[in-house]
Amino acid sequence: MGENRDSQHAISESAQHREAFISIDRTASTVTIAGRTFPAVALICPPLDGDDTYSDHERTLASGGGDQSAYIPAENGVLFGVDYGENERYRGLSLDLRARTCERVWSVDEWLYLPHDVSLLGGRLVPGDQGVHSWMWAEPGWVVETIDRLSRRPYQEPEGESARLVRLDHFTKESADA
Repeated sequence: MGENRDSQHAISESAQHREAFISIDRTASTVTIAGRTFPAVALICPPLDGDDTYSDHERTLASGGGDQSAYIPAENGVLFGVDYGENERYRGLSLDLRARTCERVWSVDEWLYLPHDVSLLGGRLVPGDQGVHSWMWAEPGWVVETIDRLSRRPYQEPEGESARLVRLDHFTKESADA
């Protein structure tokens, strides 16, 4: 019985730490970081060559049951993937740069479409993983500053199949409508 109470306390404590870094409102489709609220989306990656083996839900990124990750769309076209993580030594946000277009990639044991990486290289945003495209254990204020700074830089979307951007509650609403 004591173990169960300890486990519940650890989960509650973890949620409090997460909320100090990031708060995602799936109904409003927003993410708040360091007091700043951004619009947030999930991505539905395209099916492979008309293959409908996987549903839209199975091809979606950032719409899962967890409440710690989302994509922030920037006016210049870049998608900022934000995710909260913690372990024994660290807690913080990760920030990934992604395109709205996808590339065909081999993942574990199958082909699928995933968003292109976008990199910061020599002060420019470029397609691919040519430079820095991901930061781990970042502080919330730094993440907000980086989103603001990079969303104003010029960016050319790489060619590829487009991901569909949907509200974070897309599948919840779809289930309720059915």
